[in-house]
Amino acid sequence: MINDVIIINNKNKSKNNKIKNDKSKKVDIFMMDKAIRTSQESYCKRLKVGAVFSKDNRALIDGYNGTISGIDNCCEEIQQVDVYKCIGCGYQTDDKIDICKICGNSDIKFSSKMIDKTSEYTVHAEQNVIFYAAKKGIPLDGGTMYITHNPCKQCSKAMVSSGIKKVVFKEFYRDTDGINFLKSCGVDVYQLK
Repeated sequence: MINDVIIINNKNKSKNNKIKNDKSKKVDIFMMDKAIRTSQESYCKRLKVGAVFSKDNRALIDGYNGTISGIDNCCEEIQQVDVYKCIGCGYQTDDKIDICKICGNSDIKFSSKMIDKTSEYTVHAEQNVIFYAAKKGIPLDGGTMYITHNPCKQCSKAMVSSGIKKVVFKEFYRDTDGINFLKSCGVDVYQLK
């Protein structure tokens, strides 16, 4: 289904040879540039994501990934994680084990390591836009969300529920289930390259 995403190039034709209206393409490029600039406001270290909601060719709300209001704006937390590794087969888990679930070996090596984990208080750029709209009473029906990276499934659910009809993203990021979900709900999805 990801292959169904229409790619908007800086040329006159999209990847699937559908001609994109020049004015519409200019608006898409302008809004994506705004989303990219907005992403730079994020305090997140691993990935800065920006989003812009637009309606009637006007940018109405922008947002970036960060923590919820009133919380120290630090998206990542360093946490200690215990690791149990089977010496026999190499199976690894963070659950305490005495016998390997794979090979039955009881020679288990314990270690701990520090990892950079996303804070539970972190919200995505799209969520920040939708929450702000709800707080201020701004309807999102029929609008477009521009995002620097493709949305996750949870953000896609929120966008569908709030009436967003078009999503334009720049970069693919890890999980593409959100794209498939949007398309299955009739939302137009584009990648701007």
